Amino acid sequence: MGTLEIIKKFIESNWIIERGAREVLERLPVRLRYGISYGPTFRSWLGFLKESEQWNEDRLEAYQVEQLRDLLMHAGGNVPYYRKLFGEYGFKPERTQSLDDLKVLPYTDKEIVRDNIEGFLAENVPRKSLFRKATSGSTGIPLALYSDKAAEEKHWATVVHAWSKVGYTPGSRILTIWGNITRGGKDNLPFKRYANQLIISHHYFDSERWIKQYLLMIRQFRPEIIFSLPSTLSSFSNYINEGLIPPLDGIKACIVVNEALYSWQRKLIEENLNTRVFSTYGMVEKNVYASGCVSSSRYHVYPQYGVPEVFQVGDGIFEIVGTGLINYAQPLVRYRTFDRGVLNATKCPACNSLYKSLNLIEGRLGEVLIDKNGKIHTPIDVGVDSKAFEDIKLFQFYQDTPGKILLRLVKKRACSDSIAIRINEELMTVLGLWGKENKMEIEIVFVDEVNRSPSGKFTIVEQKLDVRRFLNTKEVTASCASHG
Repeated sequence: MGTLEIIKKFIESNWIIERGAREVLERLPVRLRYGISYGPTFRSWLGFLKESEQWNEDRLEAYQVEQLRDLLMHAGGNVPYYRKLFGEYGFKPERTQSLDDLKVLPYTDKEIVRDNIEGFLAENVPRKSLFRKATSGSTGIPLALYSDKAAEEKHWATVVHAWSKVGYTPGSRILTIWGNITRGGKDNLPFKRYANQLIISHHYFDSERWIKQYLLMIRQFRPEIIFSLPSTLSSFSNYINEGLIPPLDGIKACIVVNEALYSWQRKLIEENLNTRVFSTYGMVEKNVYASGCVSSSRYHVYPQYGVPEVFQVGDGIFEIVGTGLINYAQPLVRYRTFDRGVLNATKCPACNSLYKSLNLIEGRLGEVLIDKNGKIHTPIDVGVDSKAFEDIKLFQFYQDTPGKILLRLVKKRACSDSIAIRINEELMTVLGLWGKENKMEIEIVFVDEVNRSPSGKFTIVEQKLDVRRFLNTKEVTASCASHG
């Protein structure tokens, strides 16, 4: 563990010390604050992103090709896995002239990286300089991922650049609604308050005492940005919808992270908080990063960050593939993300951005349902503009057998049992199963809470089947993978 990490652990071990340190840090000028938290790479990359978003398409693609060539040459010379792979395929990275040159190489995925972890680490990057993060996600495959300081700084500069599109600044008053909050010592209260930050725990939303206390704190704090998980912010919005919390004023945007943002969640949050919900798309692997369009539901892909592709894995189902350009410590080429999306290669009609954009990032490939015939059904439209779900706070599907699903419902309030019949009827319609009831058995149960991952993430489907066995996997041509 490095010196900075040791200092960070010490500061966070005691709430009084942490609050004092954060108060000082938050009140520093932006340049000094970023210099302490990150470094010169962060500042230069942030400036580069602002400059390069004004480039035309030709210049953006030329930059990508140049960066891709450099990364592939580095991988071929310093990363054992790619040195061997390029040799087997007769691939000469120095001859890279276009993004299409990538397509002669095979895809990689979590299993391959997990089984060859040392082979993916660059030999010319000192091990002691690496940052290690673990991920499993909805695939259930544990994976250790590595990056260096430059990659971390470029990543966070990209995040800050994206958030700035909806009014975020380092001086914004930010309300964060999260899960467990560690304060250290005996003072273990479910909130933190320092400088321009207020952090509250959603685990105490069922306490009338803490709801009132939170409301008073929020009113006095006057937040400009709310930062949370989509599922947590949906629950918070329900309290406003039910009249337990009065509507909030002055919110510029709600920034949601770490989970897929579903259409019904966006609608619920925006209606009750009277502001825009802003979501970004990224991953620990640092292969693709996309920022929500400020004028539509698209996500604009940062070309400076990575090279996106799509891979058809079923009828109308596309998997996102990415080659990261910022992480030289553990480069991943043509990495399958297990996320769904449609890549648009033309200018965004809503905001005129020249960046490629992604549509339909509403859950991962595991968040589908399988009928008795092995056919895939997607539940992303369930609950959207639905009167049947008006009294439902949260819902989640569970499946471990083809053709059988369990739907868990969390009620907002007491309601009649007939709601289950109405919801079952709507499911048959949304999933296209009317007249085909024998293909899917649906059981509905009412629960106090849905299941979440160990890190607290919510998914609309808790899928125990290996979805890939039911996908008709094939690569698509550029003409049918890209849409206008």
